[in-house]
Amino acid sequence: MAAVLSACSTNEVLRVGVPFADGLTEGIHFEKDVTDVSSIKRLRVILHNEKEMETLDSLTVEPQAFFTLDHPDGEEADVHRYVWYSESGSAILSNERGVMSLEEHQEFFRLTTKQTNDLKRILE
Repeated sequence: MAAVLSACSTNEVLRVGVPFADGLTEGIHFEKDVTDVSSIKRLRVILHNEKEMETLDSLTVEPQAFFTLDHPDGEEADVHRYVWYSESGSAILSNERGVMSLEEHQEFFRLTTKQTNDLKRILE
């Protein structure tokens, strides 16, 4: 876990948004930026402990949230995830948006209810 936390820089920005699809256009409406180092460290712990899924449960077509960890100096995002919340209280995360036609390098991860609740607090 020390390696995960050491990767957290005080210059990182957690950008939080909501995916949208409007006809032929899709994108992210970014709603807030989080620079709180404690929140970014907690997010990195969650990501370090996410469990990769072998099979995919059914998901809504559109994810309910999106986040990325950016560097303000313009470097490419270190981490980005689309988030689908389930009725059971857990969440599914993916590095790609699509669920109808999966991308070649798309991965899915499951969070526990506790991890999901913490993620929601961070993203709020």
